[in-house]
Amino acid sequence: MQKTGRKNMRWSAELVLAEIRSWQEAGTPLYANYVRLNYQELLAAAIRYFGNWKRAVEYAGVSYETVRKYRRWSDRKSTRLNSSHANISYAVFCLK
Repeated sequence: MQKTGRKNMRWSAELVLAEIRSWQEAGTPLYANYVRLNYQELLAAAIRYFGNWKRAVEYAGVSYETVRKYRRWSDRKSTRLNSSHANISYAVFCLK
């Protein structure tokens, strides 16, 4: 379900979960920054009822790892890159 344009919607935990599930079914991105930029009211309600966006997404039955825009590096992966002496600086990744 996309944003209806209504401000000050009365949210409940159930409505938050239904909206997250609806976005997921529609293929709408669910990473936190996208939601913040496109439907701040949903993000605020999710934080109010679940403490943070990740917890709300998981309560909705969606794996948070599947919606994250950026993935966490495992210790194994970062150790492998460091041992290969690759330049993994932020600037290098931004310039590619």
